Formats: sequence, C-alpha cells, structure tokens
Amino acid sequence: MRQKKIPPAPLRLVALLPLGILLGCAGSAPLVTQWEYTGGPYAQNISSVLVSATSPGRIYAGLSNGDLFISSNSGRSWSRASTLRSGARILQLLEDPEAEGKLYAATTAGAYVSPDDGKQWRELPIAGEESSIACLVLAIDPWKPSVLYAGTKQRGMFVSSDGGERWSPMLAGRDSTISLGDVLEIKIDVQRPDNLYASFSSHGLMKSTDAGGSWTRLTEEYSSTGARITRVLVHTRKEDHVIFGTSTGNILKSTSGGSTWSPVRQGLVADRIYSLAAHPEDPDYLIAGTGTGILRSTDFGTTWQTVSSPLPHLPVSITVSPLTPRCLIYAHGEGIGLQVSADSGQTWEPVDEHLGGARVHEIRSDWSGNSVFAATGHTVLHYEPSARKWVPASTGLKGEEVYSLAIDTDSSSILLASTPFGVFKTTDAGTLWRQTSRKLSMIPLFLESHPWIPTRLYASGQQGIFVSTDKGNSWAQSKPIESPYTVRSLTFTPTNAGVVYGASSDGVLITENGGFTWEPARFGLKSLDIVAITLDADDPKTSYAWTADGSCFRSTNNGLEWSNYAPPWQAGGGVHIAFDRHTPSSTVAVVNGSRVYFSPNGGGTWKQLLEKGFPLDVLAVHWNANSGILYVGTREQGVFQLPLKHLIAEKFGG
Repeated sequence: MRQKKIPPAPLRLVALLPLGILLGCAGSAPLVTQWEYTGGPYAQNISSVLVSATSPGRIYAGLSNGDLFISSNSGRSWSRASTLRSGARILQLLEDPEAEGKLYAATTAGAYVSPDDGKQWRELPIAGEESSIACLVLAIDPWKPSVLYAGTKQRGMFVSSDGGERWSPMLAGRDSTISLGDVLEIKIDVQRPDNLYASFSSHGLMKSTDAGGSWTRLTEEYSSTGARITRVLVHTRKEDHVIFGTSTGNILKSTSGGSTWSPVRQGLVADRIYSLAAHPEDPDYLIAGTGTGILRSTDFGTTWQTVSSPLPHLPVSITVSPLTPRCLIYAHGEGIGLQVSADSGQTWEPVDEHLGGARVHEIRSDWSGNSVFAATGHTVLHYEPSARKWVPASTGLKGEEVYSLAIDTDSSSILLASTPFGVFKTTDAGTLWRQTSRKLSMIPLFLESHPWIPTRLYASGQQGIFVSTDKGNSWAQSKPIESPYTVRSLTFTPTNAGVVYGASSDGVLITENGGFTWEPARFGLKSLDIVAITLDADDPKTSYAWTADGSCFRSTNNGLEWSNYAPPWQAGGGVHIAFDRHTPSSTVAVVNGSRVYFSPNGGGTWKQLLEKGFPLDVLAVHWNANSGILYVGTREQGVFQLPLKHLIAEKFGG
C-alpha cells in the first residue's frame, strides 16, 4: 500500500493563514505564532460518493455540510466545486445518463439539480411552492431519464416526468404509506423499468409493476425486531432476483420478485447495511458495506464472506465504479476517510488528501502531550504529533456518537469512551474497544479520570454523578441521590486531591471527599450555566467560574461566595475556555475562533497571544501545558494546533 504523504495545510485555508505575532530581541530570530493544520482528520464527513459512468477518473464526493468535492484523477487530488446548501447533508448523487455534466442530489434540505457538473445548483420543487422537504433518495428511469422518482422524509414518494421541474405525489388507494412514510430506498428494475421497489422506514418493502400506479406490500409492515430496510438491489440480468439489507445487518433474498424471501445473512448488533453494490461485469458479484466492515458475495447474496482487509472494522459505505474493465471499489466512512481498492478489497489506498474534513467535538491528550485523541461523530482518531498523522482508533466502538473520552492516569494506551450503547474501554490506544460490564446504571455523557488518584474515575449523566474507585469495574452514585447533579467538566485541586470542582448547568458544584457527596455554591452564582472552573496557582482560596458565553465569576473563599469578574473580552457565544487538567491555573481562551489569550493564574490576569487569524468555527478546545500546544476542534475542518510555549515564556518571562 502506498504510504500517505504528510500533506500541507488545505489549499482552501492557506490564503487565510495569519501573519502571526512577531516577537524577539535584536539579533534573535523572531517568534511566529499562527494556527497550524494538523493534517486531518481528512474526509470524515463524506456522506455520498458518485463515480462517473461517462468520464473515466471522475469522482464526486458529497459532504455532510453541503459541500461538493470533485476529482478528475481517481482521487489523487480534489477541489471543492460548490456548496449545494450550507448545512444540508448530501445523501445521494446521481448523473443523468444522457445529458453530460447534469447531476442530481438528494439532501436533507431537498432535491437539487446542476447543469454544469456541480458548479451551480438549483432546488427542484418536490413540494411545489412549500418550503423544502428532506429528500432521502432519488432514482432515474434508465430508459427514460426525464422520469425521476423521489423518496422524502414523512411525505412519501413523488414522481416527475420532466426532469424534476414538476412533481406529483404517488398514491396507493387507501394505503397511506406511499404518501406519508419515510422512503429510504428506491430501485428500478433495468430489465423492466415499470417495476419499482421502494423501502419505507418501519413499513417494509413495497413493489409496483406499473411505474407507481399501484403497489403491493412485499414484507410485513413492522419487523419483529423493528429493523428498517436500508438498501435494495435488483439483479440486472436475472429476472425477479432481488435482495435487501436492514438496519440490524440482516440480508434477505428473493428469486420470485418479492413473493417469497429467504434469509441469507443474520445480522449482528449495530451491523447496519449501509450499501449494496454489484460488479459492473458480473452482477452476481456483490460488495456490501456494513456497520462493522465489508462483505462479499459471488452468488448474488446467497452466501456472504467477510472481506479481510487492512481497513479498520468500522461503519463503511461502498461505491463500485461502473466502468470496465478495471473495477475500482471505493470505501468511505468516519475513521476511514475515502480509500480505493483495485483487487476486490484485499488492499486499499487512501485517496482523501484535501477532501473535506471532520466535525471534531472533543480532544484529549495524556500528560506529556505525546498522545492526542479526537472524537468526531461516532469515531475516535489517534494523533501522533511527531509523525503528524491521524490514524483510526475505533474498532469495536459501537454507537451513533461518542459522547466523551477519558485517558487513564497511568497509561495513555488505556482509554474509556461513552456512546449511546454504554461505556467502552481500550487498552491499546484504540486498536480494539470492548464494552465494559453494565455495572454503571446509566449512559454517561461525561467521563473523567482523577489526575492524582489513578484508580478514581467519574461519570455523569441524567441520573447524576457516579464514582469508581477501581478504574471502572464498579460504580457508586454520588449524593444527593434524590436530587442528582450533573457535570460537564471537573477541576481537581493540586494541593488537596479530595477537593474537586464541578461545572454544571446549575452552577458550581464542590466536593471535599473526592466526589462521593456534592454541594452547590450557594452565594452569588444562582443557576448559571458553568462550563469550566479554573484555580489560582498562588492563592488556593481563589477560583474562577466561566459561563458558556465567556462571562466570569470569582470566589476568594474556596467557592463559598462568588462575584462578577471581567475578562478582557466581550461576553458572547464565541468564547471557549480551556485549562490543563494537571495544572488548572494554566488557562487559555479562544475568542471568536481567532484571538487567543493566556492566563497563568486561572484568569486573574491575561495577555493576548494571537490577535488576528482566519476565524475557526470552534467546537472543542484542549490545552496541554506540558507540551505548550493548544488544540482546536472545528466544524468540518478537522483539528488545528497553536504552539504557545515559547510565546508564553516571552510574554510572562518564565
């Protein structure tokens, strides 16, 4: 496999890089401070891929933020072509088989058409003059491309006979499913294009033999497991051969056009079928993307084998190139990026440099700063600063989103992660995760380890705060139990391991016994939304509480009383506070994604380190005082870093 080269900063951002702050004495080299792109994570926000059937080497990638990227050389380089609609997830891309450069897109904000190869887009009026409705899937009649079918969210199916300019709802007599359901998939039988198959969320699979004039239900309305039919595939040569996959990983096959079905694959937990695709020369050869990797079948789904490949076992979608004779398989997903295989999935090569980014909502590092982890969606990635490289670290981690990460105090290879499925643990830096025992009676939204008591862990969620004294093997609920508190960050006192401050939506919480009982700060704060608490290094009685909008309160008597304290910026939604968990007096503020301030004493005094810079859309900030690097997780642009150690030494003389 070709080794991926360390990329430069994305081209779309290079022109916006700040000149930085120049400091230094006469005769010495000036210090330059500016945001640096960490080289990723790349392509974690790909939501659809289209390989052109008419232009060799041309690939389109739709992103979850509405951007469209195009490559004309099979993925070796990419450029952003346009934004369909900001924030609209591109669910599907199609090309008109007869009109070169004409593209269609199904998005969460409606259906769109482009006449010029994705440079400009216009919304198609599926709902007439009404506001946009989410379009989940589109299908083009292969024999008459002016006929389009659209599946929507909660509005059923629509049909157009003039290329999408006018639409009519499809009805089925007294069956309201067609006009009200969520349509997840539409497939047309290329041998008999009047035969349509449509999958409805929680309503099963339906079939029409007269181009949608009437419909027959092929499966039960509700499955016994509540599984939804996510993907359907119709054989292009064998009449009435159809298969479908479900949200629980089951695959069923019919050789009678749907009259009878045979189960051909039993699914696993969180093993959703994300894609079903056939080889362009051999329609019996199928590739399926699932929640745990890739499957292959050589008999149109009767038997399946797991494709053993170097790709991590993560949720993946597969797109097969329609061109022959060389069949390329593209795989994309969070933690995978975009990769291509020319040998049926045995080896893979990344083709995602400068393609999209990632929505990074949490960053954690060990004490040294040599090991950094980022959570993006339901994926965790591991960053190696010395190699400037992001690697997948999510195999075995299940759930739709990673809520929180915690690094073991003793070893940076041991981490905990919480998802909607519970708490998971890895002992090898994310190579493999396993779910912990269900002794914690809630799904924690926040996890943290005690920096000085290696066996102590904390978890918090809607049921309150829980404490473990044996690294998560058993848990006890903190008091008060009848009125549970929740926290979003914890601050540990360096001089007294039992004193811990908790930031919560109800203000400041304080414990003096290591977290077994908590009391709220009662004077001066009321029920303010606190996101971080920092401590004064010189005066252990002084602490600072920071709100979600960057306002500050100070206490000079161990958190008993609080009063307003003005930082050097205007309060607003663009302020993010980060402090080092081992040195809670070392505090950084990122204001409006561009200005950066530093305080060595928890916020008592500040100095501005970076005045101007391209504005980052910040979701998460992480400060490591030992390495002197500030990390920022952004919305769709990955992770940036700001080296501050030498600049802090210049500013504060330390």
